[in-house]
Amino acid sequence: MLPWTGDRVSPWVQELQLLRELDVENPLPEDWKSRITWLSDTALAKDKLFLAGNHGELFISPDFVLLDTKEEREKISQADVYAATSNALAAERCDKQALGTKVTRAQPTPIWGQSIYVQSVLCPSNFRDFNDAVLRAALLRAANEQELNYAVDEVCSEEMYEVIRADILAWSQSGGDSLPEFLMSMACGRLRLQGTHIERLKSLKESGALPEYLVRLMNRIPQF
Repeated sequence: MLPWTGDRVSPWVQELQLLRELDVENPLPEDWKSRITWLSDTALAKDKLFLAGNHGELFISPDFVLLDTKEEREKISQADVYAATSNALAAERCDKQALGTKVTRAQPTPIWGQSIYVQSVLCPSNFRDFNDAVLRAALLRAANEQELNYAVDEVCSEEMYEVIRADILAWSQSGGDSLPEFLMSMACGRLRLQGTHIERLKSLKESGALPEYLVRLMNRIPQF
């Protein structure tokens, strides 16, 4: 089961809009210009869905939790990972109810909803405990903005800050492959932290020896 997004702008459209704005402000490196072209011209794709990390394109690891990787792991595409992750989130939003389940007053579906009184967010432990970069990227793209709005809770915001901080500090040591996706999600206003945690992240720009394009993404992160 995949989520119906209705008229909501996809994270790839948001990414394209942001990259175009950055390129107008100050020309982007050629690989990012190529990304703009790819996003503009591509309607369907199996790979290159996510931003490359320190080691190039993100790929599935042998211990991936949502798909069987025992055989022909090299044939599993980023689209497969995204579909499996989207399906898992869609099922959780409906409390794992079957498609034919009737809605009742005692147990309405979907139950993982958003309102002015209650906001459901994706638990930060999903990013902390599963450090597979391609899974993190899929979660960031498959979740909706309300589910990534950690600005509503100081503890959740702190936990996400620590996850992203670890990636920033690992970048100079050839780690932190999910960092570009984290920063893109934040720069697009999808992933939100509290203001104090955003400022603390921005103060780490020099500590992580980040390349210019990641610094530019970090500088575009809005305050909430």
